[in-house]
Amino acid sequence: MTIDFTEEDVLFVKAEYDKFLSDYSHASFRMSCHAKSRLLIEGHKDGARFIAHEAVDRLKNSKPLAMIRIGEGEGNVLGFFRSKGCIELKWFNSIFYTMDCQVLPIAAAKRFAGELSRAVGKADIIGFRSFTPHPRYVLDIFNAINRSSLRSALGMIRSLQYAKFAVEHCMFRNAVITSAWVHIGLLGHLDFLLENAPVVVVITGRPELEAFFCDKLDKRLSAFITIPVQASDDKSTDRHLHYPKRYNEIMEMLTTDLRGSLVLIGAGIFGKIYCEAAKRSGGVALDMGSAFDILAGKLTRPAHSDPAFFDLDDVPWIKEIIESR
Repeated sequence: MTIDFTEEDVLFVKAEYDKFLSDYSHASFRMSCHAKSRLLIEGHKDGARFIAHEAVDRLKNSKPLAMIRIGEGEGNVLGFFRSKGCIELKWFNSIFYTMDCQVLPIAAAKRFAGELSRAVGKADIIGFRSFTPHPRYVLDIFNAINRSSLRSALGMIRSLQYAKFAVEHCMFRNAVITSAWVHIGLLGHLDFLLENAPVVVVITGRPELEAFFCDKLDKRLSAFITIPVQASDDKSTDRHLHYPKRYNEIMEMLTTDLRGSLVLIGAGIFGKIYCEAAKRSGGVALDMGSAFDILAGKLTRPAHSDPAFFDLDDVPWIKEIIESR
């Protein structure tokens, strides 16, 4: 099965793009972020530095934390959740299929989207795509439409619209707002985080990272929880589904007492919900996303090889590990 887009879908995304351009002002959004959040940190490197120190402080004091980032995948899910009808179910399923090689009926999709929306709303630190080393997201959307990457284009639009709506409605009044790219910046602070974490839990689709974390942490690695790798990165016919069986298993695992535990999560749209579940159990949960891909030596996003986002030479110990594989 594949998700095919029609000419009607193209026209729909173009119309949403035009609507977005007429309604969105980055300067106004920045002002709202300053006025209606605990703190705004626009740079992804500055944001990562703040998160690393905030996480260690919370660990020392056994206080929970959730850092969650909103990208185009989450944008499509949240756009569907906020829609009044089923018109956006196709766009929800386009990302769900990319993540897990399956589509959901509308009731199940609404249930999952609601869980994601609730998790995002409880984040202590929230990363938005609006803040990037390259202020080019409007051009990125335009280019995505032109190359027929409709899911990506609409996801970017929906993620920016969600950010605007959420901030204007004071949903993150007590949260720190930063860049969605902080996960890449956090690689430069990974050593610091691991050295200061009494207990660490890792959730990832990169099983090859287990040896790395075992070497770094020894007995402080409480659990290394594997998930099926993202479907778009695994074309094999015997790939196991993530949702709902493995998802429910992990949610159950995260009900244990996690006070004083650092929980590093790289699990796509599912990972945001895992972050909130870990926080609910007292953990310090960080949405590491595709930073785990870099750690595994796989550059799966254009930003991974863009020095404005990440330069391996800035983190020589990680560079050495990757080059040794």
